[in-house]
Amino acid sequence: MSSIYFRLFFAAIAVCFASANDGVAQSNNQTDTLYPLYVSHRAGNLHNYVFKEETTINRVHSDSSMRNLKREITYFLSQVALKPSEDGFITVQTTIDSMLYRFADGPSIIEYSSMRDAKPNLQFLDLAYATVPVNRTFETVISPYGDVAEVKGEAVDWLRNYVTVEGQEKGVDILAPIQKYLWLDGISDNNLKHFGDLTKGIIPNGKVKRDSVWNRDVSVRMNSIDFSGPVKANISSAKDGIYRIEAASDGVVARPADIRVYGITELVKLNSGKGKASFSIELNDDDVRRVEADYTSSISATIKNETFTDNISTHLSWTLTGQTQW
Repeated sequence: MSSIYFRLFFAAIAVCFASANDGVAQSNNQTDTLYPLYVSHRAGNLHNYVFKEETTINRVHSDSSMRNLKREITYFLSQVALKPSEDGFITVQTTIDSMLYRFADGPSIIEYSSMRDAKPNLQFLDLAYATVPVNRTFETVISPYGDVAEVKGEAVDWLRNYVTVEGQEKGVDILAPIQKYLWLDGISDNNLKHFGDLTKGIIPNGKVKRDSVWNRDVSVRMNSIDFSGPVKANISSAKDGIYRIEAASDGVVARPADIRVYGITELVKLNSGKGKASFSIELNDDDVRRVEADYTSSISATIKNETFTDNISTHLSWTLTGQTQW
């Protein structure tokens, strides 16, 4: 009997070693596997997304007094590639159909729904700015590297011309300076990319090993202020054809510029701005299922003799809600 027990004992040890060796081989194979990280933009495949943006602003004045603000916007948008790619470039049409808006300045709250309310209160400049892209259609040209090479569109180009040129030719001022800024920035390339460029050029559009880390330069908007800087990206999970890519940067920087901020009816001078940005992108069958982004920054700005700081925190999400084949 003892010999039988010994044989069973050694057989069990052999099975354990074999299982361990199989596990190591499988782990190595998984490490060496190339994962296809593409966004296909198949022609005629319409994607519907819900885009949500939540921003909180803590303003600190030069006398140390503070003001806390919160903005929540939901845009309903659709995207479709108009035709197959040409030389690796593909044109994606984005339409922003409708919006929900809520702004809180302490106990004071402003709300608006483009689906419910007849028209927005355009005297509230923050809301006026948020409505500019609604019912607009524009096109982004995506390069073979996955970044936006061009933003265009007949309706957008016409509106830009109307605001900047046509009024001057007629010898009239169509809009006050701050209103003109709101319109032009609201349909600027950077603002339209803010909505329409879901992956911010982070997806490599190629096959990548599981443990790869790659670098990308990104441009992001926080509270309508442009920041840029490098991010490092990697595959955080890969299972059943669903890939999650994480990317982060500790150093996005804003260039000095004239900007619009809440509560001031003139443009202010942006002295400096630094922040962080992180992204989580979920792909499935070459489609973008969901994107989440978190931005934080601190900016210094000056209006006349007052210099203040805005501490900004923004959470963004794009969620795929449906697809239709044209």
